[in-house]
Amino acid sequence: MTSTDFSIEGYLQNIQDRKFTGSKCDNCGTVHLPPRYICTDCRSSDMSWEELSGKGRIIGLTSIAIGLPRMGTLGFGRDNPYTTGVVALDEGPGITARIEGEGAKVGSIVEADFVEEGDGETTVTLIFKTV
Repeated sequence: MTSTDFSIEGYLQNIQDRKFTGSKCDNCGTVHLPPRYICTDCRSSDMSWEELSGKGRIIGLTSIAIGLPRMGTLGFGRDNPYTTGVVALDEGPGITARIEGEGAKVGSIVEADFVEEGDGETTVTLIFKTV
């Protein structure tokens, strides 16, 4: 993977490189997201980056009409709400992310996607789309 730094900064750099990663314990196989230096299951520090499939299932979601200012600059608001949710990934961990696509509901199968967005400097954002 891009970085050996199991931090949020390392994770976000991997996203900018269009790689969806978590840290995997080389001792017991547990995958962590966000990445961490020490396994919460067996306490081993023998960790490595694991590229995730990005496939999972929505386990909770909500529609947001009054969001963060950044979302307003992207065109979201009262007349154009966005959906955010919790996705249980096939590899085990969960992630909170923006959800796009028709018919998104609890139980829907989703897949990670990278989108370029920004109001000035463009950044890569990880979202999930219904399949």
